[in-house]
Amino acid sequence: MKTRAARLSLLLCGALALAACSSGPGGPRGMGRMGMISQVANPGEIVALELGMARMIREEGQAKAFEEYAADDAIMFVPQPVHAKDWLKHNSLPPSPVSSDPVKVWSSCDGSMAVAKGVWRRENGAAGWYINVWQRQEDGAYRWVLADGGALDAPASAPEMVQADIAQCDQKPSSLALSIRNLDYRKEGASKDRSLSYHVDGHRDGSRSFSLLLWKDGEHKSVLEQASPAIGGPGKP
Repeated sequence: MKTRAARLSLLLCGALALAACSSGPGGPRGMGRMGMISQVANPGEIVALELGMARMIREEGQAKAFEEYAADDAIMFVPQPVHAKDWLKHNSLPPSPVSSDPVKVWSSCDGSMAVAKGVWRRENGAAGWYINVWQRQEDGAYRWVLADGGALDAPASAPEMVQADIAQCDQKPSSLALSIRNLDYRKEGASKDRSLSYHVDGHRDGSRSFSLLLWKDGEHKSVLEQASPAIGGPGKP
């Protein structure tokens, strides 16, 4: 446990260091002068939330952790999209993973939205991936607004350092360009400054794809594509 604790501390310290470098003279994102929320990216805060939720999953179970960190209108996939808090009140989840580790965080320039991808593993050897979309609320706190996940054929090892990628802050986009495909539903969202956007395209058979776009070099670039096959079961580990 000491080795794992040391590794998690290293993950968080690395992300916080990156956040300090990316946030400019005002320091890391948070509550600024006069109580106003700073409009600066802070991926380290997302890493801290991911680790805190992972700890609660291990100690108190997934349902408790998901509800504790979720926004009131949060969406999860089971495999169809459902209102998370309502669904969790009346349904059970699979056994909680023994480990759940963030791998990479993407953040908008203004820090209003971020996406984390990670890996999980259960005691029986089952393993998988997860994606959480975090949105800063009116009170300045982050809550997850969309959660997805799926299984992997083999366990994936967690990195020694969480990677972070922040949208460029110059030449901010004035609009979003999203193509509409042949699908049964789409769940989408974007940061306030439009430098980060995501969409989930899904079908009645449970198959879906998560796409993440980040503002880089004057255009929205695809930085994450994750497909989920047509299988049953919750959209999170």
